Amino acid sequence: SVGVDKTPAAADADADATTSTTANGAEGNHKGNKRSKTTDDGAQKRQQKQGGGRRHHQGQDPSLKFVRNPQGAPIVQAARRYFATKAFDVPPHVTNTNTNTTTTSSKQKFRVYLDETEGWRTVCKLAVRRDPSNHDQVIIGLFQPQSHEIVSVPDCTAHHPSINAAIKCLTTICNKAGVVPYDERTGTGYLRYVALTVERGSGRIQLTLVWNSAPYPEGESTTTSDDDDDDAGKIMLEKLIREIRRAASCGVDGDGKRKRRRGRKKKGEGDDGGDDDNDGNNSNRSEPTKTESTPAAPQFRLHSLWVHYNSTWRHSNAIFDVAAPASSWRHVCGPEYVEETLCLSGQSSPIALRFPPNVFRQANIDAFTGIVSAIRSRLERYNKERDRGDNSDDEDGNTGTSSPSASCLELYGGVGTIGLNVADLVSSLTSSDENPNNAACFLG
Repeated sequence: SVGVDKTPAAADADADATTSTTANGAEGNHKGNKRSKTTDDGAQKRQQKQGGGRRHHQGQDPSLKFVRNPQGAPIVQAARRYFATKAFDVPPHVTNTNTNTTTTSSKQKFRVYLDETEGWRTVCKLAVRRDPSNHDQVIIGLFQPQSHEIVSVPDCTAHHPSINAAIKCLTTICNKAGVVPYDERTGTGYLRYVALTVERGSGRIQLTLVWNSAPYPEGESTTTSDDDDDDAGKIMLEKLIREIRRAASCGVDGDGKRKRRRGRKKKGEGDDGGDDDNDGNNSNRSEPTKTESTPAAPQFRLHSLWVHYNSTWRHSNAIFDVAAPASSWRHVCGPEYVEETLCLSGQSSPIALRFPPNVFRQANIDAFTGIVSAIRSRLERYNKERDRGDNSDDEDGNTGTSSPSASCLELYGGVGTIGLNVADLVSSLTSSDENPNNAACFLG
Protein backbone atom coordinates (compact mmCIF):
# COMPACT_ATOMS: atom_id res chain seq x y z
CA SER A 1 0.00 0.00 0.00
CA VAL A 2 3.03 2.25 -0.24
CA GLY A 3 2.91 3.47 -3.84
CA VAL A 4 2.60 6.73 -5.73
CA ASP A 5 -0.81 7.53 -7.18
CA LYS A 6 -0.24 8.57 -10.79
CA THR A 7 -3.41 7.69 -12.63
CA PRO A 8 -6.60 6.01 -11.48
CA ALA A 9 -6.15 3.20 -14.00
CA ALA A 10 -4.90 0.75 -11.59
CA ALA A 11 -5.25 -2.95 -10.93
CA ASP A 12 -2.21 -4.21 -12.84
CA ALA A 13 -0.17 -1.06 -13.18
CA ASP A 14 -0.83 0.03 -9.59
CA ALA A 15 -1.57 -3.29 -7.95
CA ASP A 16 -0.73 -1.97 -4.51
CA ALA A 17 -4.04 -0.12 -4.68
CA THR A 18 -5.84 -3.43 -4.35
CA THR A 19 -4.94 -4.21 -0.75
CA SER A 20 -2.97 -2.89 2.16
CA THR A 21 0.09 -5.04 1.55
CA THR A 22 3.52 -4.04 2.83
CA ALA A 23 6.84 -5.73 2.30
CA ASN A 24 9.78 -5.90 4.70
CA GLY A 25 11.88 -9.08 4.33
CA ALA A 26 11.26 -12.70 5.85
CA GLU A 27 8.63 -15.46 5.47
CA GLY A 28 5.07 -14.22 5.98
CA ASN A 29 1.88 -15.29 7.67
CA HIS A 30 -1.36 -15.94 5.81
CA LYS A 31 -3.96 -14.45 8.15
CA GLY A 32 -4.66 -11.69 5.65
CA ASN A 33 -5.52 -14.22 2.95
CA LYS A 34 -8.28 -15.73 5.06
CA ARG A 35 -9.68 -12.33 5.92
CA SER A 36 -9.55 -11.11 2.33
CA LYS A 37 -11.38 -14.20 1.03
CA THR A 38 -14.29 -13.63 3.37
CA THR A 39 -14.62 -10.01 2.29
CA ASP A 40 -14.48 -10.64 -1.45
CA ASP A 41 -17.98 -11.97 -2.08
CA GLY A 42 -19.63 -9.23 -0.06
CA ALA A 43 -17.54 -6.59 -1.82
CA GLN A 44 -18.62 -7.85 -5.24
CA LYS A 45 -22.30 -7.86 -4.24
CA ARG A 46 -22.07 -4.34 -2.88
CA GLN A 47 -20.40 -3.26 -6.10
CA GLN A 48 -23.27 -4.71 -8.16
CA LYS A 49 -25.88 -2.94 -6.03
CA GLN A 50 -24.16 0.45 -5.95
CA GLY A 51 -26.09 3.58 -6.71
CA GLY A 52 -29.53 2.57 -5.45
CA GLY A 53 -30.68 1.00 -8.72
CA ARG A 54 -29.25 3.66 -11.02
CA ARG A 55 -27.41 2.08 -13.92
CA HIS A 56 -23.66 2.61 -13.77
CA HIS A 57 -21.18 1.87 -16.50
CA GLN A 58 -20.61 -1.87 -16.76
CA GLY A 59 -17.39 -3.20 -15.28
CA GLN A 60 -15.88 -4.41 -12.07
CA ASP A 61 -14.07 -2.16 -9.63
CA PRO A 62 -10.38 -2.65 -10.59
CA SER A 63 -9.29 -2.20 -6.98
CA LEU A 64 -11.07 -5.47 -6.06
CA LYS A 65 -9.19 -7.58 -8.57
CA PHE A 66 -6.78 -9.09 -6.05
CA VAL A 67 -8.84 -8.75 -2.89
CA ARG A 68 -9.34 -12.53 -2.80
CA ASN A 69 -5.60 -13.18 -3.04
CA PRO A 70 -3.53 -10.05 -2.30
CA GLN A 71 -0.27 -11.97 -2.65
CA GLY A 72 -1.19 -12.67 -6.28
CA ALA A 73 -0.92 -8.98 -7.18
CA PRO A 74 1.70 -8.42 -9.91
CA ILE A 75 3.73 -5.99 -7.81
CA VAL A 76 4.01 -8.56 -5.02
CA GLN A 77 5.05 -11.29 -7.43
CA ALA A 78 7.63 -8.99 -9.01
CA ALA A 79 9.05 -8.18 -5.58
CA ARG A 80 9.28 -11.86 -4.70
CA ARG A 81 11.19 -12.61 -7.93
CA TYR A 82 13.56 -9.70 -7.39
CA PHE A 83 14.40 -10.45 -3.77
CA ALA A 84 14.75 -14.18 -4.44
CA THR A 85 18.12 -13.32 -5.98
CA LYS A 86 19.17 -11.05 -3.11
CA ALA A 87 20.58 -11.88 0.31
CA PHE A 88 19.28 -10.04 3.33
CA ASP A 89 22.34 -9.61 5.52
CA VAL A 90 21.54 -10.38 9.15
CA PRO A 91 24.08 -9.50 11.87
CA PRO A 92 25.26 -12.72 13.60
CA HIS A 93 23.65 -13.69 16.88
CA VAL A 94 20.78 -11.21 16.59
CA THR A 95 17.82 -12.01 18.81
CA ASN A 96 14.34 -11.86 17.33
CA THR A 97 12.25 -10.32 20.11
CA ASN A 98 9.02 -11.60 18.56
CA THR A 99 10.01 -15.27 18.67
CA ASN A 100 12.65 -15.16 21.42
CA THR A 101 15.11 -16.91 19.13
CA THR A 102 18.64 -16.10 18.07
CA THR A 103 19.78 -16.48 14.48
CA THR A 104 23.20 -16.73 12.90
CA SER A 105 21.84 -16.94 9.37
CA SER A 106 23.10 -14.48 6.78
CA LYS A 107 19.98 -14.68 4.62
CA GLN A 108 16.27 -14.32 5.27
CA LYS A 109 13.29 -15.00 3.04
CA PHE A 110 11.15 -12.19 1.68
CA ARG A 111 8.03 -11.52 3.76
CA VAL A 112 4.79 -9.89 2.69
CA TYR A 113 2.76 -8.46 5.55
CA LEU A 114 -0.99 -8.58 5.03
CA ASP A 115 -3.28 -6.14 6.80
CA GLU A 116 -6.94 -5.13 6.50
CA THR A 117 -8.42 -5.22 3.00
CA GLU A 118 -11.31 -2.84 3.69
CA GLY A 119 -11.35 0.86 4.44
CA TRP A 120 -7.59 1.34 4.47
CA ARG A 121 -7.09 3.78 1.58
CA THR A 122 -7.18 7.35 2.90
CA VAL A 123 -5.86 9.04 -0.28
CA CYS A 124 -7.20 8.65 -3.79
CA LYS A 125 -7.35 10.46 -7.13
CA LEU A 126 -10.36 9.60 -9.28
CA ALA A 127 -11.23 10.44 -12.87
CA VAL A 128 -14.37 12.39 -13.78
CA ARG A 129 -15.90 11.51 -17.14
CA ARG A 130 -19.27 11.24 -18.87
CA ASP A 131 -21.32 8.15 -18.16
CA PRO A 132 -21.07 6.13 -21.42
CA SER A 133 -24.60 4.83 -20.87
CA ASN A 134 -26.05 8.30 -20.17
CA HIS A 135 -24.15 11.27 -21.56
CA ASP A 136 -26.12 13.67 -19.39
CA GLN A 137 -24.62 12.12 -16.26
CA VAL A 138 -21.16 12.23 -14.68
CA ILE A 139 -19.13 9.25 -13.44
CA ILE A 140 -16.43 9.52 -10.79
CA GLY A 141 -14.27 6.42 -10.70
CA LEU A 142 -11.33 4.33 -11.85
CA PHE A 143 -10.16 3.30 -15.28
CA GLN A 144 -10.11 -0.35 -16.20
CA PRO A 145 -6.53 -1.70 -16.49
CA GLN A 146 -4.72 -0.77 -19.68
CA SER A 147 -7.61 1.43 -20.83
CA HIS A 148 -9.52 4.64 -20.23
CA GLU A 149 -12.80 2.83 -19.80
CA ILE A 150 -14.16 4.31 -16.60
CA VAL A 151 -15.91 2.38 -13.83
CA SER A 152 -17.97 4.08 -11.14
CA VAL A 153 -16.75 3.21 -7.62
CA PRO A 154 -19.07 4.83 -5.06
CA ASP A 155 -18.81 1.81 -2.75
CA CYS A 156 -15.17 0.76 -3.13
CA THR A 157 -14.38 -1.44 -0.14
CA ALA A 158 -10.71 -0.43 -0.15
CA HIS A 159 -11.62 3.24 0.31
CA HIS A 160 -12.11 4.85 3.68
CA PRO A 161 -15.87 5.30 4.28
CA SER A 162 -15.44 9.10 4.17
CA ILE A 163 -14.14 8.85 0.60
CA ASN A 164 -17.11 6.78 -0.52
CA ALA A 165 -19.52 9.24 1.11
CA ALA A 166 -17.79 12.16 -0.61
CA ILE A 167 -17.83 10.46 -4.03
CA LYS A 168 -21.58 9.85 -3.84
CA CYS A 169 -22.24 13.42 -2.77
CA LEU A 170 -19.94 14.89 -5.43
CA THR A 171 -21.57 12.83 -8.18
CA THR A 172 -24.98 14.17 -7.18
CA ILE A 173 -23.66 17.74 -7.00
CA CYS A 174 -21.95 17.55 -10.42
CA ASN A 175 -25.10 16.25 -12.08
CA LYS A 176 -27.26 18.83 -10.35
CA ALA A 177 -24.93 21.71 -11.26
CA GLY A 178 -24.52 20.58 -14.87
CA VAL A 179 -20.75 20.23 -14.58
CA VAL A 180 -19.12 19.33 -17.89
CA PRO A 181 -16.55 16.57 -17.30
CA TYR A 182 -13.29 16.35 -19.17
CA ASP A 183 -13.22 14.64 -22.59
CA GLU A 184 -9.72 13.35 -23.30
CA ARG A 185 -10.50 12.69 -26.96
CA THR A 186 -11.07 16.37 -27.66
CA GLY A 187 -9.33 18.00 -24.68
CA THR A 188 -12.57 19.85 -23.84
CA GLY A 189 -14.66 19.91 -20.70
CA TYR A 190 -13.68 21.14 -17.27
CA LEU A 191 -13.59 18.75 -14.32
CA ARG A 192 -10.77 16.26 -15.00
CA TYR A 193 -10.19 14.58 -11.63
CA VAL A 194 -11.00 14.86 -7.96
CA ALA A 195 -8.37 14.17 -5.31
CA LEU A 196 -9.53 13.21 -1.83
CA THR A 197 -7.51 12.90 1.38
CA VAL A 198 -8.96 11.82 4.72
CA GLU A 199 -8.01 13.44 8.00
CA ARG A 200 -7.95 10.24 10.02
CA GLY A 201 -8.82 11.76 13.39
CA SER A 202 -12.03 13.41 12.21
CA GLY A 203 -12.92 11.65 8.95
CA ARG A 204 -13.07 15.01 7.16
CA ILE A 205 -12.10 15.27 3.49
CA GLN A 206 -9.47 17.50 1.94
CA LEU A 207 -10.93 17.87 -1.56
CA THR A 208 -9.13 19.08 -4.68
CA LEU A 209 -10.93 19.78 -7.96
CA VAL A 210 -8.60 19.35 -10.96
CA TRP A 211 -9.95 21.87 -13.46
CA ASN A 212 -9.13 21.92 -17.18
CA SER A 213 -8.18 25.58 -17.48
CA ALA A 214 -5.47 28.07 -16.82
CA PRO A 215 -6.06 30.08 -13.61
CA TYR A 216 -8.89 32.57 -14.03
CA PRO A 217 -8.08 36.26 -13.46
CA GLU A 218 -9.21 37.44 -10.05
CA GLY A 219 -11.78 40.18 -9.71
CA GLU A 220 -12.80 40.39 -13.36
CA SER A 221 -16.47 40.37 -14.29
CA THR A 222 -17.81 37.42 -16.20
CA THR A 223 -20.55 37.03 -18.76
CA THR A 224 -22.76 34.13 -19.66
CA SER A 225 -21.72 34.18 -23.30
CA ASP A 226 -21.48 30.67 -24.72
CA ASP A 227 -18.66 31.90 -26.94
CA ASP A 228 -16.40 32.72 -24.02
CA ASP A 229 -14.99 29.46 -22.69
CA ASP A 230 -13.13 31.17 -19.85
CA ASP A 231 -16.26 32.87 -18.56
CA ALA A 232 -18.35 29.72 -18.94
CA GLY A 233 -15.71 27.67 -17.11
CA LYS A 234 -15.36 30.20 -14.31
CA ILE A 235 -19.13 30.43 -13.81
CA MET A 236 -19.39 26.64 -13.72
CA LEU A 237 -16.51 26.32 -11.25
CA GLU A 238 -17.91 28.92 -8.87
CA LYS A 239 -21.30 27.23 -8.97
CA LEU A 240 -19.70 23.87 -8.19
CA ILE A 241 -17.75 25.37 -5.28
CA ARG A 242 -20.91 26.89 -3.82
CA GLU A 243 -22.78 23.61 -4.07
CA ILE A 244 -19.95 21.65 -2.45
CA ARG A 245 -19.68 24.08 0.46
CA ARG A 246 -23.45 24.04 0.89
CA ALA A 247 -23.60 20.24 0.82
CA ALA A 248 -20.67 19.79 3.16
CA SER A 249 -22.25 22.05 5.77
CA CYS A 250 -25.94 21.19 5.35
CA GLY A 251 -26.06 17.83 3.54
CA VAL A 252 -27.98 16.87 0.42
CA ASP A 253 -30.57 14.19 0.07
CA GLY A 254 -30.59 11.46 -2.52
CA ASP A 255 -32.23 13.72 -5.12
CA GLY A 256 -29.62 16.45 -4.70
CA LYS A 257 -32.01 18.75 -2.84
CA ARG A 258 -30.57 20.82 -0.04
CA LYS A 259 -31.76 19.76 3.39
CA ARG A 260 -33.39 22.64 5.24
CA ARG A 261 -31.43 23.65 8.31
CA ARG A 262 -33.46 23.62 11.49
CA GLY A 263 -33.27 26.67 13.67
CA ARG A 264 -31.87 30.10 12.88
CA LYS A 265 -28.31 30.35 11.60
CA LYS A 266 -26.29 32.71 13.72
CA LYS A 267 -24.04 35.38 12.36
CA GLY A 268 -20.83 34.00 10.84
CA GLU A 269 -21.92 30.39 11.10
CA GLY A 270 -21.08 28.14 8.15
CA ASP A 271 -18.92 30.73 6.36
CA ASP A 272 -15.75 28.67 6.34
CA GLY A 273 -16.64 25.75 4.12
CA GLY A 274 -18.46 23.70 6.70
CA ASP A 275 -15.96 23.68 9.58
CA ASP A 276 -18.40 25.30 12.00
CA ASP A 277 -20.94 22.61 11.29
CA ASN A 278 -18.40 19.83 11.62
CA ASP A 279 -16.37 20.71 14.68
CA GLY A 280 -18.63 18.93 17.11
CA ASN A 281 -19.39 22.12 19.05
CA ASN A 282 -23.14 22.67 19.33
CA SER A 283 -23.00 25.64 21.69
CA ASN A 284 -23.58 28.19 18.92
CA ARG A 285 -26.45 26.36 17.24
CA SER A 286 -30.10 27.07 17.75
CA GLU A 287 -32.01 24.22 19.30
CA PRO A 288 -34.75 22.69 17.11
CA THR A 289 -38.29 23.43 18.11
CA LYS A 290 -40.40 20.69 19.63
CA THR A 291 -42.22 20.13 16.36
CA GLU A 292 -39.01 19.85 14.32
CA SER A 293 -36.65 16.92 14.07
CA THR A 294 -32.89 17.13 14.53
CA PRO A 295 -31.16 17.89 11.20
CA ALA A 296 -29.58 14.97 9.39
CA ALA A 297 -25.80 14.75 9.32
CA PRO A 298 -24.09 15.98 6.13
CA GLN A 299 -23.23 13.33 3.57
CA PHE A 300 -19.55 14.11 3.96
CA ARG A 301 -17.49 16.38 6.14
CA LEU A 302 -15.28 18.91 4.42
CA HIS A 303 -11.83 19.63 5.83
CA SER A 304 -10.75 21.99 3.05
CA LEU A 305 -11.40 22.73 -0.59
CA TRP A 306 -8.81 23.39 -3.28
CA VAL A 307 -8.76 23.92 -7.04
CA HIS A 308 -5.81 22.85 -9.17
CA TYR A 309 -5.84 24.40 -12.64
CA ASN A 310 -4.36 21.84 -15.03
CA SER A 311 -4.76 22.48 -18.74
CA THR A 312 -1.89 20.24 -19.86
CA TRP A 313 -1.96 18.47 -23.21
CA ARG A 314 -4.89 16.10 -23.57
CA HIS A 315 -2.56 13.09 -24.00
CA SER A 316 -0.90 13.71 -20.65
CA ASN A 317 -1.82 11.28 -17.88
CA ALA A 318 -0.54 13.56 -15.13
CA ILE A 319 -3.29 14.34 -12.63
CA PHE A 320 -1.35 17.18 -11.02
CA ASP A 321 0.86 19.42 -13.14
CA VAL A 322 3.97 19.45 -10.94
CA ALA A 323 5.72 21.94 -13.22
CA ALA A 324 2.90 24.49 -12.93
CA PRO A 325 3.45 27.74 -11.00
CA ALA A 326 2.04 28.31 -7.53
CA SER A 327 -0.85 30.26 -9.08
CA SER A 328 -2.25 26.98 -10.44
CA TRP A 329 -3.27 26.08 -6.86
CA ARG A 330 -6.22 27.90 -5.35
CA HIS A 331 -7.04 27.43 -1.68
CA VAL A 332 -10.79 28.02 -1.40
CA CYS A 333 -11.52 27.33 2.27
CA GLY A 334 -10.51 25.35 5.33
CA PRO A 335 -7.07 24.61 6.82
CA GLU A 336 -4.08 24.71 4.50
CA TYR A 337 -2.98 21.19 5.33
CA VAL A 338 -4.10 17.94 6.92
CA GLU A 339 -2.03 17.20 10.01
CA GLU A 340 -1.23 13.60 10.90
CA THR A 341 0.95 11.87 13.50
CA LEU A 342 2.29 8.32 13.63
CA CYS A 343 1.78 6.26 16.78
CA LEU A 344 5.35 5.09 17.44
CA SER A 345 6.75 3.56 20.62
CA GLY A 346 9.82 5.16 22.13
CA GLN A 347 9.11 8.65 20.82
CA SER A 348 9.07 11.34 23.49
CA SER A 349 6.41 13.28 21.56
CA PRO A 350 4.61 12.64 18.25
CA ILE A 351 5.82 14.49 15.17
CA ALA A 352 3.16 16.56 13.40
CA LEU A 353 3.28 15.86 9.65
CA ARG A 354 1.67 18.40 7.34
CA PHE A 355 0.00 17.37 4.08
CA PRO A 356 -1.33 20.02 1.68
CA PRO A 357 -2.85 18.44 -1.45
CA ASN A 358 0.21 19.06 -3.64
CA VAL A 359 2.60 16.74 -1.76
CA PHE A 360 2.84 12.95 -1.55
CA ARG A 361 1.14 11.14 1.31
CA GLN A 362 1.08 7.41 1.89
CA ALA A 363 -2.33 5.98 1.02
CA ASN A 364 -2.20 3.68 4.05
CA ILE A 365 -0.55 5.55 6.92
CA ASP A 366 -1.66 2.92 9.42
CA ALA A 367 0.33 0.20 7.63
CA PHE A 368 3.21 2.55 6.86
CA THR A 369 3.55 3.26 10.58
CA GLY A 370 4.74 -0.34 10.93
CA ILE A 371 7.50 0.30 8.38
CA VAL A 372 8.67 3.41 10.23
CA SER A 373 8.62 1.43 13.48
CA ALA A 374 10.88 -1.21 11.89
CA ILE A 375 13.30 1.51 10.73
CA ARG A 376 13.38 2.99 14.22
CA SER A 377 14.10 -0.44 15.73
CA ARG A 378 16.97 -0.98 13.32
CA LEU A 379 18.49 2.43 14.15
CA GLU A 380 18.15 1.80 17.88
CA ARG A 381 19.95 -1.53 17.47
CA TYR A 382 22.63 0.10 15.33
CA ASN A 383 23.26 2.80 17.92
CA LYS A 384 23.55 0.22 20.74
CA GLU A 385 25.98 -1.89 18.73
CA ARG A 386 28.01 1.18 17.93
CA ASP A 387 28.12 2.23 21.57
CA ARG A 388 29.29 -1.24 22.61
CA GLY A 389 32.06 -1.12 20.04
CA ASP A 390 33.16 2.35 21.04
CA ASN A 391 33.30 1.51 24.74
CA SER A 392 35.31 -1.72 24.33
CA ASP A 393 39.06 -1.80 24.93
CA ASP A 394 41.43 -2.03 22.00
CA GLU A 395 44.45 -4.36 21.84
CA ASP A 396 46.51 -1.91 23.91
CA GLY A 397 43.89 -1.71 26.64
CA ASN A 398 42.65 1.75 25.67
CA THR A 399 38.95 2.37 26.19
CA GLY A 400 37.17 3.82 23.20
CA THR A 401 35.20 7.05 23.29
CA SER A 402 31.55 7.30 22.39
CA SER A 403 31.00 8.43 18.80
CA PRO A 404 27.90 10.26 17.54
CA SER A 405 24.83 8.46 16.32
CA ALA A 406 24.31 7.72 12.66
CA SER A 407 23.62 10.49 10.18
CA CYS A 408 20.48 10.12 8.06
CA LEU A 409 20.16 10.98 4.37
CA GLU A 410 16.55 10.58 3.27
CA LEU A 411 16.00 10.44 -0.50
CA TYR A 412 12.51 11.02 -1.89
CA GLY A 413 11.83 12.42 1.55
CA GLY A 414 8.47 14.04 0.87
CA VAL A 415 7.29 15.91 3.95
CA GLY A 416 9.64 13.91 6.19
CA THR A 417 7.28 11.07 7.07
CA ILE A 418 10.25 8.80 7.77
CA GLY A 419 13.04 11.28 8.43
CA LEU A 420 11.32 13.43 11.03
CA ASN A 421 10.17 10.32 12.87
CA VAL A 422 13.74 9.03 13.28
CA ALA A 423 15.36 12.42 13.90
CA ASP A 424 15.69 11.69 17.62
CA LEU A 425 17.85 8.65 16.82
CA VAL A 426 20.36 10.31 14.47
CA SER A 427 22.96 13.04 14.80
CA SER A 428 21.80 14.82 11.62
CA LEU A 429 19.02 14.57 9.05
CA THR A 430 19.14 15.63 5.42
CA SER A 431 15.90 15.18 3.48
CA SER A 432 15.82 15.53 -0.30
CA ASP A 433 12.88 15.65 -2.72
CA GLU A 434 12.22 17.30 -6.09
CA ASN A 435 8.76 18.60 -5.15
CA PRO A 436 9.19 22.29 -4.17
CA ASN A 437 5.93 22.21 -2.20
CA ASN A 438 7.49 19.96 0.44
CA ALA A 439 9.74 22.62 1.96
CA ALA A 440 6.92 24.56 3.62
CA CYS A 441 5.78 21.39 5.41
CA PHE A 442 8.98 21.38 7.49
CA LEU A 443 8.47 24.94 8.77
CA GLY A 444 6.64 26.05 11.90
